[in-house]
Amino acid sequence: MPEKADDDFSLVDENIHRRRIAQDYKTLAGEVYGKRVLRHLYSICGQGSTSFKRNEPESTAFGEGRRWVWLQIEAALRWKPEQRAKVIEEEE
Repeated sequence: MPEKADDDFSLVDENIHRRRIAQDYKTLAGEVYGKRVLRHLYSICGQGSTSFKRNEPESTAFGEGRRWVWLQIEAALRWKPEQRAKVIEEEE
């Protein structure tokens, strides 16, 4: 039975961690320097371009991995498309 309690504790810690990370991203998105960092991540994660490379499955997989990183950030922010566009397209 103690193993179950440990597992439950891990889930609680993981949920707390996810909420903290989400709040950190939201705080970052509210600052000028944070928006700059998010625009940079958006760019290097290959958003706005296709990750598919004909006859190059390894390159496609690598591109999808980069894209996945951005999708995790966006999921933490819980951005709607117009919120993303506002930050990503914003001029400095």
